[in-house]
Amino acid sequence: YTALDRFFDFEQFAGACLGAGGGLLEADQKKEYVRRFTDILRRQGYANAGGVFREGNVRIQPERPQAAGTSVPLEVRFAGVRGSHPLLGGRLDVSDPPGGRVWTSEVGLATLPFLADHRVEGQVVLPGAAYLEMALSAGAESFPGRTIAVEGAAFESMLPLSPDGTREVQLVLAPDGPEAATFRIASRGPGEEWTRHASGRVRAATEPPAARAPAGRGPALDGDAFYGALSAAGLDYGPAFRAVREVRAEAGSATASLVAPETLRPGPWRIHPALLDACLQVVAAAAEGDGELYLPVGVGSLRLGPGARRSPGRLAVQATARRPRDGELEADLVRRTERVTAATLAEQ
Repeated sequence: YTALDRFFDFEQFAGACLGAGGGLLEADQKKEYVRRFTDILRRQGYANAGGVFREGNVRIQPERPQAAGTSVPLEVRFAGVRGSHPLLGGRLDVSDPPGGRVWTSEVGLATLPFLADHRVEGQVVLPGAAYLEMALSAGAESFPGRTIAVEGAAFESMLPLSPDGTREVQLVLAPDGPEAATFRIASRGPGEEWTRHASGRVRAATEPPAARAPAGRGPALDGDAFYGALSAAGLDYGPAFRAVREVRAEAGSATASLVAPETLRPGPWRIHPALLDACLQVVAAAAEGDGELYLPVGVGSLRLGPGARRSPGRLAVQATARRPRDGELEADLVRRTERVTAATLAEQ
């Protein structure tokens, strides 16, 4: 953008900076951004050129520190309407394609510390369950009051998280027929190009059939033993991701009891990523202990009803696994809530 000096028309400059994205904003939203933007510049007096100024979802970042009174190239970024979802962030309703929506957030361990407990061969990575939760929540915003189905979800690349930094994460939703849309999730760090991590489809669906996991068969394995086996295979789960309390496995099938760890913070989740990840962990038990390290690469279909406003605190899950070809594992998961209301996690 145009270099600044101490004397310029604040409103004209703010409007010019938002001009490239003006088609993405409603008139009242654009007016609000201009107001916030100009307030920032006035309060700072444009003297503290080396700082990072924040107001709402507008960030003003000088490319390099400059002495007061000199021209400073600025990077101006805005993430849309302020949002409450920890992973989705703020939303913009875009003009092209018609009905399209974009959510943007800054994801890091400082704001979501539970993610540090999800490691693959020592590296902290965003779990695939987080992409599913983002898609479910984006679908719930787009089709309120309906059962949301996530279909054909593909986990295309890992999203590593560093101890100190954050990554800008974006979900793009594009209409794909009546009450349906495709989604793409990508991220980038400072100075990086976008990397796509997941894609798929969401739609409003009929209420899922009630399912009840049958009683488990086979010898019982407690949570410590279960996670010890996963750690030996290269999957290191910290306390936040250790929801499996007991698992019974036999002949390609596993049934597990899950309890949400007390360390999980309440939030506006459709289902908490750590608890959903624990459901996927049960597939490893259904793999009959062949010693291989399995990571989820996609989900064919996931449905969550409109009544699931908060993650349940206790689940029973059954996984049935099969091998369509060498090196691949497919599984069906059935779950039911056990004697815990949908608001239990929010109350913990």
